[in-house]
Amino acid sequence: MSWVCVPKKDSRVHLKAKIKNASEYTFLAGKASVYVDGSFISKSDVPLVSADESFDCPLGLDPSIRMTYHPRSKKTSQSGFYSKSTVHTYTQRITVHNTKSSSTGAALNIKIVDQIPVSQDSIINVKLVQPPLSLPKAEGTGTTSSSAAGSSEKAKIPPPVKVSSGVVATWDGADEVSLGQGQEDVDVDALGREGRFCWICSVAPQGKVGLVLQWEVSAPLKTNITGL
Repeated sequence: MSWVCVPKKDSRVHLKAKIKNASEYTFLAGKASVYVDGSFISKSDVPLVSADESFDCPLGLDPSIRMTYHPRSKKTSQSGFYSKSTVHTYTQRITVHNTKSSSTGAALNIKIVDQIPVSQDSIINVKLVQPPLSLPKAEGTGTTSSSAAGSSEKAKIPPPVKVSSGVVATWDGADEVSLGQGQEDVDVDALGREGRFCWICSVAPQGKVGLVLQWEVSAPLKTNITGL
């Protein structure tokens, strides 16, 4: 099972399970009733699943995992001597609290997805500061996947970045490789294109984890920036 939250949109944590069809028969698409610990949770749409194939099944919300999306802070500064620019630094803090009883034992792996703005204008630069993720690069080169899109070089998924004990960060979608998919199943060129990334946090029962997202937006002085 896995826990997923997009606190920028909804601070509730969703629980889902990856189920493998271990039988020799094909599962027909249809409705399924979902029970957890003998209690009815919800109805779910099950796709057509061949033998040995896996599918994701939503199990509803887990209220025992509490997510706090703190108010965002902003600092503005200026840089440059002849060509002045304005730098806006945004900081977003997130707190993850696993309120499950310590008697349950194992820590939970929780995926938290967030996103930074993506510039649509060449004079406006957006830089992800924390976590310090790098874009995929073509193997054997120093170019990013977007720069190498027209070449025969194959872009490689960058490894996860360790943020703190039990917490790693990666571009959203790249984490699927560690969940059993091969790199060939991931659209490497799309990683980071929309500014979306995730943290994977191991949170023990009664434990808390603090996350920090920070990015900078720089542009020539007096540039009108919208959409932030």
